[in-house]
Amino acid sequence: MLSPSKYEDPMSIAQHYYCVAYSCYPEDYQRAYELLNLALNKNPLHAPSLSLIGQIYLNQFNDLNKAALYFQKAINSDSNYLLAHEYYIEFLLQIKDFDLVQIAIQNTLKVPGACLVYIEITKARILELQGKNVQALNALNTLLDVSNSIETDAKILSHINRIHNKISSPPQHHSLNVVFSSSQTSSY
Repeated sequence: MLSPSKYEDPMSIAQHYYCVAYSCYPEDYQRAYELLNLALNKNPLHAPSLSLIGQIYLNQFNDLNKAALYFQKAINSDSNYLLAHEYYIEFLLQIKDFDLVQIAIQNTLKVPGACLVYIEITKARILELQGKNVQALNALNTLLDVSNSIETDAKILSHINRIHNKISSPPQHHSLNVVFSSSQTSSY
């Protein structure tokens, strides 16, 4: 079942291992990691495997350097593999490298099938991460006005609601209010 025929080409074998790895990720990320390494042994330029192993390095191993390396390898091996671009953008947002996010967005726009809604939501998320919540809301509301899909509207509204909640209930700074009665005070 996991052993593809030795007569198949390396790309098919890599794809097979990737599909099995994808089906068990993230629940069994260690098994996925092993399968992805098998895929990359057969085809070191298999963009889906490179992308998913980048996700494992990012989300499970917390190794930002290796995650970045694998995302970049995936994009370099297949510049039209859209998921690699999206994973890389999410990584850059997570580390708040807004200059590289802008470059990654421009590169993603060149990929056939790139989702413009995703790009516009990402731009709004950049504004939000920069503390420009009102500008982010304006961008999302404009996007909502031109949207013609219930599914897309739901995605946009979830971002709008999150930002609204952030604005309406700013983070609480807990201060320690200590009241001493005369019996609790002591002199040193």
